[in-house]
Amino acid sequence: MAWIFTIAKNLALMKLRYSAKADITDDIDTHNEAEISFSFIEDVEQRLIVETSINKLEEDERIILMLHAVGGLKNREIAQLLEVPVNTVLSKYNRTIKKMQKYLEKEGF
Repeated sequence: MAWIFTIAKNLALMKLRYSAKADITDDIDTHNEAEISFSFIEDVEQRLIVETSINKLEEDERIILMLHAVGGLKNREIAQLLEVPVNTVLSKYNRTIKKMQKYLEKEGF
């Protein structure tokens, strides 16, 4: 009985993840970078810093960062979604993080 409940729970979680992925990709496809909302960041100053630093990124870097950091998708899932190799996602994500760190350090944050 516990085995059946575990399978049912896992199937339900997979369905929720799939619908969340669909919502995230719809949001990214239909919004340009000026319309991306960071309402989950309560401090206005921090929100402006994040928005400014993310707007400095290229579009593919921004998409990978948002899918990973905000959407909670794994690198493998992002690679499937964007139809690129996993290593490409990994390297672009790491370069994006380093680029943002350099920008924020340059700005004094």
